[in-house]
Amino acid sequence: MASESVLCPVLVGRGPELALLEERARKAAEGEGRAVLIAGDAGIGKTRLVTELIAHWRGGVVAPAQALPSTTGRGVLPPAAQGGQVLTGVCAEGELSLPFLPFVEAIGNHLAVPDPGRGQLGSYRHELARLLPSLDAEAPPVDPSDPATGRLRLFDAILALFRQLGRRSPVLLVIEDLQWADPSTRELFDYLSRLIRPLRLLLVATCRPEDLGRNHPLRQLIRGWERSHQVEVVRLEPLDAVETRAMIRATVGADRFGPAALEAVLERSEGNPYLVEELLRAASDAGWQGGEEGLLPKTVREGVLARVEGLGRQGVEVLQAAAVLGQRFRYESLAAVTGLNAEELGDALEAAISAQLLEETDGELGLYRFRHALTRDAVQDNLIAPRRRRLHAAAAAALAAQPGTPTVEVCRHLLAARDWRSAAPLFLKAAEEAEAAYSSEDAAEIYTKALEHVEGDLEQAELECRLGVARLQHGEVAEARRRLSAGIDRLEAAGAQRSAAHFRIQLAVASWQGSRLDLARAELEQARQALEPDGPSEDLAMVHVRLAGLDMVELEGEAAIASATTAVEIAGKVGAVAPRIWAYDYLGAGLAYTGRLVEGLEYLDQSFREARDGGLFLIAADALYQGALWRLIDLRPQEAMDRVHVLRTLHAGRWSRREADIAEAMTFWWGFGLPAPALDLLEQAIAPYERGADNTWIAWAEINLAAVNAELGRFAAARRLLQGQGGRSEPHLWMLNAWTVMRVGLDAGDLELALSPGPALLAGLPVASPVRRILLDIAVEVLLAAGHLAEARRVSEDALPKLGEGPLTDRVRGRLALASGDPIPAIEDLGKAAAGFASRGLAHQEARTRIVLAAALAAAGHADRGREELRTALASARERGSLQEAALARTALREAGASTEPTVELVAAALDSIRLGADPETGPLLDLECLGSAARGRGEPLRRLLGDLVRELMASPDPSHAERGAVLDAYYLRRLGSHEKVMEALFLSDATYYRRRKDGLAELTQLLQDREAAAREALLQN
Repeated sequence: MASESVLCPVLVGRGPELALLEERARKAAEGEGRAVLIAGDAGIGKTRLVTELIAHWRGGVVAPAQALPSTTGRGVLPPAAQGGQVLTGVCAEGELSLPFLPFVEAIGNHLAVPDPGRGQLGSYRHELARLLPSLDAEAPPVDPSDPATGRLRLFDAILALFRQLGRRSPVLLVIEDLQWADPSTRELFDYLSRLIRPLRLLLVATCRPEDLGRNHPLRQLIRGWERSHQVEVVRLEPLDAVETRAMIRATVGADRFGPAALEAVLERSEGNPYLVEELLRAASDAGWQGGEEGLLPKTVREGVLARVEGLGRQGVEVLQAAAVLGQRFRYESLAAVTGLNAEELGDALEAAISAQLLEETDGELGLYRFRHALTRDAVQDNLIAPRRRRLHAAAAAALAAQPGTPTVEVCRHLLAARDWRSAAPLFLKAAEEAEAAYSSEDAAEIYTKALEHVEGDLEQAELECRLGVARLQHGEVAEARRRLSAGIDRLEAAGAQRSAAHFRIQLAVASWQGSRLDLARAELEQARQALEPDGPSEDLAMVHVRLAGLDMVELEGEAAIASATTAVEIAGKVGAVAPRIWAYDYLGAGLAYTGRLVEGLEYLDQSFREARDGGLFLIAADALYQGALWRLIDLRPQEAMDRVHVLRTLHAGRWSRREADIAEAMTFWWGFGLPAPALDLLEQAIAPYERGADNTWIAWAEINLAAVNAELGRFAAARRLLQGQGGRSEPHLWMLNAWTVMRVGLDAGDLELALSPGPALLAGLPVASPVRRILLDIAVEVLLAAGHLAEARRVSEDALPKLGEGPLTDRVRGRLALASGDPIPAIEDLGKAAAGFASRGLAHQEARTRIVLAAALAAAGHADRGREELRTALASARERGSLQEAALARTALREAGASTEPTVELVAAALDSIRLGADPETGPLLDLECLGSAARGRGEPLRRLLGDLVRELMASPDPSHAERGAVLDAYYLRRLGSHEKVMEALFLSDATYYRRRKDGLAELTQLLQDREAAAREALLQN
């Protein structure tokens, strides 16, 4: 056989694609990560393009770094990131696949080289150890609150790894053959591509679209990536005739073949670079010069197999074993399958590499790969079934004997060998390994496959239940309920009551997530009755934890306390740490809800500390969230924000970030009265979900977002967000929605909407004191606005004695006194309420209270003091960006005879101050929005603005406008003297002067009004 290499030494015809990759590489090296998908048919040059990028990323070269002349002007990629790190992984085609296979391969091979920097991963090492045992770290305890979120913690850990690697040098991560990716790999790739921008990471994947069916999940992902520009898709097309000829010349020389031979290769290859090289190799081996065309292979498979046969019997067997192992394989695995000694195997590998069938990818790690997937396909497809099965059986035995081999890899080969009996006992272990890596969808696939081959009613029943749990963790609630129900029935029929009770807890969770709280409680009660006769157990403790959570959702505080207390006692007896700590969370919430706030917060803080120290980060996050929320309800916003900041430091995945976003948003708008940052956080929290998604957390965020939009004067948006929320069955959502509907209705002037939740009913709900104070406050405001004074008195007389003292109850008393015609006690109560809100940092509640206080002062004959309260409220609202509160204060000022709109009189008064050589010191014009937040309240910016507007008037192309501006300039700005002196200086009669001055003030006022209207419109749009 000819030993001549027939590989093109340069990359041909990919100039635009290389230019794009070069630019993305430069951006990534500068800290602006990018994700690129290279798509194209088999053999089109995806891997070669990536290989070129890798060489230049490392600062080396694949071929002489000169451009190959081409009619398209395409060239070669120059070095983009000197000394960058490269990680590569390949997805495997097969019935079962190791979850995250290409990432495990890429990261595992990279970390196989000893590196002291790895210790800097800190707490993320624990999560990474679930995928990479080489890290030798103990996995953290399982957090039972929501196993699916562990997947997000793992994703965060992988993200942290790339962030850490990128601090030393840029990272190129290549994932090949994404069309064969397992579900976990697809999800992780999508996750990384969304969060890649701050990293020094270039994420590149290759894909063969022809292998994707119409409804393939990856096809749907690619469409989404293209719409959102999350992943840049580069599609490689066949080379044109000029480029194909250039490639042939670069590969075998310009004079090797004549025109007929060139045209034959052109026609047969159809511009596919791999086919060009295969045809040229076949021609070289056969000594073909372009004469008899039959010497060329008719197919790629024929050409590959011809070279395989030339390796001899032993070489053929080595390649067949390699094809069974996969597209990439390890030397040690191949040696175990073939049984050859080092010299024999080495000779066979060298021969295969020389024949352009294999490539050595990492000599130090003993990694090899087929030169192309089509090469492996040809070898594998040529195996007769008995031989293929024997090789798979040998591969299974060899891999099982190697430490660290994932069980699913052994299972895959056993299934291919049709050895069901040996595979059956390994399915459970393989699925558990997938679950340990938070890969519920992959675990579900393994359980599904196991159900086809495992025998025995009891074994099948448990597998079906486990499949249901995996579906639940993947979010397939309906399918989870179906599988769990069927499996539990089969377990009970087989007499496995204890096991059935264990899975009933998961069935309850599925019912809960499906908004069937009644069914969830029924399942938990059945599980409790089945477990109690056997005495304390971790499952029994978990039943009571779940019951406590259900009690809190239904606002049954005392029941939640009882369930949580029982859970703590049982967990303590059996040493079940996680259920005990989780029970403290619900115990604290129950105590807080029933009015024992101090004790409840102590339990929530204890739950957080123990969960954090024990690595139960999701429980810790929930305890922090609950602690922040109850402090906010108790009007302690700064304490709530302190806990939000701690919440953001926990590694509890996307779920805890969503909790942190919602809690921080609520603290901003409800606590500090800052709607703008709250708007951003809430939109961020719901962004990954569809509008109106059937998710309790998203509903909670959307209702809060409606309230924030109302604070910004966006009532149409608020109404849209509230549509459909009124039908919520969860009491806490129903109450929040009712409060928000009343607030939106009041501020929008829609009393019908404000009355729709039934304010009197809401105020009388038997809920916790802190919550009831909030509900009573809004209910009384609505009833009084609607003229229902008697009803407002009735609900207040019933509630106030039970609610204690505080600014909310003070405000209720003040409103009632004012509505009853008693302004003096109203002033006292409302002043006390305003001071109370101010001392707690609740600026928006203080401002709204001052608006009511102003009305009480006016009713008592203190109109001037009332206007000062309104100006204070207006200044506060403007400073915080609360447009609705500012509008309420401006309306009240107008009604009090102190307009905040520019008028001729106000403008003339301000100009009089300027004429006297002083800045305007007081007056509504100092509060104009067009002055800007930093300038409001100061006279100098108003003086400058009026001067600019006068000069604008003078510069008008309309002579009459310019003449009026000149009068204002001479009298007010240049201060030429009295009216008479200005008339004399401008050669104007008395009548003309006074007419121009009057008209000029009117036009100047109009200009100022236009500026103010534009400033307010800009605020609304922002």
